[in-house]
Amino acid sequence: MNVTDNNRLWLDFIAGNRNAFKYLYDAHADMLFDYGCLYTRDADLVKDCVHDLFVDLYRYRSGLNPNVKVRAYLLASLRRKLVAVKRKQPTYAAIESLDEQITPDHAPDIESQIISVEKDQAVLNLLRTALAKLPARQREALYLKFTMELPYVETADLMDISEATCRTLVYRAIKKLRGNMENQPFLTFFVFFLKNSL
Repeated sequence: MNVTDNNRLWLDFIAGNRNAFKYLYDAHADMLFDYGCLYTRDADLVKDCVHDLFVDLYRYRSGLNPNVKVRAYLLASLRRKLVAVKRKQPTYAAIESLDEQITPDHAPDIESQIISVEKDQAVLNLLRTALAKLPARQREALYLKFTMELPYVETADLMDISEATCRTLVYRAIKKLRGNMENQPFLTFFVFFLKNSL
């Protein structure tokens, strides 16, 4: 769904159109679930937070800002909900610390770009290992930039960092991947492609 469609749905939803609300949910629920799973392995908790997010949106729709970047707004709202759960339940073991939120289990979204070209499982395992070695913030930046396809400014806003810092995180992540995968020609090409698409 493109930005224009998102904006139109958002405005129709705020105006009270129930079909727009349904389409908004259908268009974003899976993406939000995937993003939420970066913060916890508890899929039921993520589903509950996504559900609660849309309940809150519907309840408070008349007061919502009509001029938002819909996808980034939804991602940020879900992230706040998950952080709120952590604050209310500090002993909740399923939510990792902010430094370790993004787990290697969620590398397949980035890997899917490679799978379509190269089915070699051994190579994918090497990439998963290389991604797992990246700091959590670098993995998050890569996920938002390349999997969610957010522009740098939105990625930076969502991560609560400057755009320059966001670019640096992505650059360093790609540089580390290139270094870790230098003996794999295909992955070197893939990472080179990502670097040159920044």
